[in-house]
Amino acid sequence: MVSLFLTTAVVVPLAYWLMPHALRWHLLSKLSSVDADERQRGLNFVIRRAGERRRVLEGAIERATGAMGAGDRENFSQIASALQLAGTWRRPAIPDDLWLYWIAILGDDPDPESRILAAQQVGRLGDLAGDARLAELLGKWLQDPHELVRYNALVATAELAGCAGANGAYAGLLARATQDATPAIRREAWIFCGLLRTAIPPDSAQGADIVVEATGRA
Repeated sequence: MVSLFLTTAVVVPLAYWLMPHALRWHLLSKLSSVDADERQRGLNFVIRRAGERRRVLEGAIERATGAMGAGDRENFSQIASALQLAGTWRRPAIPDDLWLYWIAILGDDPDPESRILAAQQVGRLGDLAGDARLAELLGKWLQDPHELVRYNALVATAELAGCAGANGAYAGLLARATQDATPAIRREAWIFCGLLRTAIPPDSAQGADIVVEATGRA
């Protein structure tokens, strides 16, 4: 009788303590399931719980990291979307590598609105201005066929060029943008060159006039 009492007194509380942890692990493991319905169960769990339970957020981040490492953009994007719906997809909770991977996915989307959003997101990463990956992304978008993508990439480039720790790659990107096919973008690029006092590119007589006109700086 005493043995039964002791077993009940120990095992039942332990079961209550372990059950939430086991359930969390079980549902988070579904995030990478090959079964679409099972994966959706895991995503729904993240949507419901990540905002209020730190370990759910951490587990989802761990699985997003695994998806990134495996090059599984679809699974990564699903987890990122679930965290967005949970209100937890934000820095600094999300590691920089995952954040930049998410931006890169947006920047490859066929929809120009997504590529515009990607460029705008990069422009907000002033604390990472020294990271060469940002200049690489912007260089790609400055050659995008859609002029609004190029314009937003130009603005983001200028924003990062003025940040502490920025490398010289941004000045080169601004100089390249002065040759853009769209006159309005060329003009903005010249103005940014003048405002930021970057090196004026060759064949710059007209550009120099634009800089003086817009900024008053010779």
